[in-house]
Amino acid sequence: MTWKLSTSWTALRSRLNTPVCLGKRPQTLTGNAWVLFPYDPATLHCGLAGLVSFERGTTEVVMPSLMDALDAMAKKGLATVADTGELSADYLGGAKKVTALYRDACRLKGDRCFANLLLKPEDLEHLTRAATSARTLLTGEEEAFSQKAGFLSPSDTDAVAASLEQLRDIAWSLTEESLENIKNVRDLAGVELMQSGDGWIIPYKKINTTFNAINRLEVRGRDSAGLSVMFTFPAAIWSEILVGLQSNGLEENLVERSKGDTLLNNTVTVEERKHATSIAFVYKRAAEIGRLGDNVNFLRRQVKNDLLLKFVAPFRHTELTVSSHTRWASVGAITDANCHPVDNQNTDGRLPRSGIIHVSLNGDIDNHVSLKEDYEDRFDTLQKGITTDTKVIPMQVETYLKAGHGIEEAFRLAVNDFKGSHAITMQTDLAPGKLFLAQKGSGQALFVGIADDHYIAVSEVYGFVEETSRYIKLNGEKTITGRDGKPVSGQIVILDAATARANGAEAGMRSYHYDGTPAAITPDSIMKTEITSRDIDRQNFPHYFLKEISEAPLSVEKTMQNRWKIEGNPELCRTVLNEQAIPARTVTRIQEGTIKRIYL
Repeated sequence: MTWKLSTSWTALRSRLNTPVCLGKRPQTLTGNAWVLFPYDPATLHCGLAGLVSFERGTTEVVMPSLMDALDAMAKKGLATVADTGELSADYLGGAKKVTALYRDACRLKGDRCFANLLLKPEDLEHLTRAATSARTLLTGEEEAFSQKAGFLSPSDTDAVAASLEQLRDIAWSLTEESLENIKNVRDLAGVELMQSGDGWIIPYKKINTTFNAINRLEVRGRDSAGLSVMFTFPAAIWSEILVGLQSNGLEENLVERSKGDTLLNNTVTVEERKHATSIAFVYKRAAEIGRLGDNVNFLRRQVKNDLLLKFVAPFRHTELTVSSHTRWASVGAITDANCHPVDNQNTDGRLPRSGIIHVSLNGDIDNHVSLKEDYEDRFDTLQKGITTDTKVIPMQVETYLKAGHGIEEAFRLAVNDFKGSHAITMQTDLAPGKLFLAQKGSGQALFVGIADDHYIAVSEVYGFVEETSRYIKLNGEKTITGRDGKPVSGQIVILDAATARANGAEAGMRSYHYDGTPAAITPDSIMKTEITSRDIDRQNFPHYFLKEISEAPLSVEKTMQNRWKIEGNPELCRTVLNEQAIPARTVTRIQEGTIKRIYL
């Protein structure tokens, strides 16, 4: 028999600067209880993040009384209840109260609560005091626990550790997931929008959410990044926008940024239809970064300084979707033109596109050369400056649209033409408020985080955990017997804001295989992760690997937690390894000599 005892979970979360996905979230380590899924470096190229906004209802929300809850918890600290109470039931008021406060903290991230925090100074002041109080309480309780842990029973130690872990989540959520994001949204919007009503809040909040996701995914791709923000406005609202652009001297800005046949940084695309108009703002950066976050910070500055976006965003939109990508170039040079998303624009003005189609890709389209040649033989030559294989995706969708298919069927037919492993996202004005996802083959992944007011589709779990713990995972590797009796693989998911708005988030997700065979999303399909954004925070370290090395001493301390107790002489301790750590049968085998070697 060979034992393999891991070091701390934090020391193993990183491989080549990239977090690993944990089967469960640890509080104390228990030998072989951990399921680690390290990423193969060969698959670490590119990261996707797409968002579909679908805020539901207009009921006024009430700011939870965070301070009352924290004050009550402070009266039940370890120093107070260690000698007089039952720790598992009384510590911090009991586990249920701690969990309830965590839920209240998470509620603040919802659109309406978040808007109140931006608009009501008294709510923001309450949050600020609560965040300070939570951090102060946490610091005191961690110090008390370090002093008393050796004297507590194993069960009491576990109870205190569990509540402390959730208190860390509360302090983190209030500070980093609410206060920090309020600051970031304010920074993106600027003073002028802060003084112009509240219509801008949701768009800028969703843009910030997408930036947060793609920033965490930048470990997957560091040579370029792109963002596309698509609004759809009713015809009457768009007419009002046009009048406002002219009177504010921004009409020329719109015209100038709409020129050209290549989707570059600060490109704007407009598609006017009878009943609605869609406008897409695109920001790109092609540069191999020196530090994680460089490219996303550049995109943030582009959004912050975009006066046209600031003017358009506050108007009442019917739909809002966001698509973003961070790239590790495998096909095509590192240029703005090759940054994703790419679109369906051709070079022949006589051959109009069917609409706005923005696509991003993880993986490779192995047959992109032949598909490009087929398109150029039938229609026109594509832009010579675009050499990424991703360009053939929107052009293949365009080909099927020109053949008379609707957008959903055109997307399905197109992804069937692609050879190789891929994960694809698409947003289009032909289906406002929808995000199209496709995944096929190994080496790529797509997850959909399900929040109360949006979906967020990402390449990794750690891209959505700041927003929600609920998600589905596309399974493009699974092979089934299709409609014609032949094997088929690949999964398509369409996220639909209108359906989610009317009937709930679960109803707004539709899924089928590449041949059109339904792949039902059931309650059993929806999973829950226990990790949070705190678990994967890089803090101020330039790379994850340096962070993990720096945290190694703390990791050892956590590994030893609840494995020793002090009895009598305070300078001596007794090893305490329960049945979960080392089963009695294993101890017996060691004593009998049937276990010959133990590897650490």
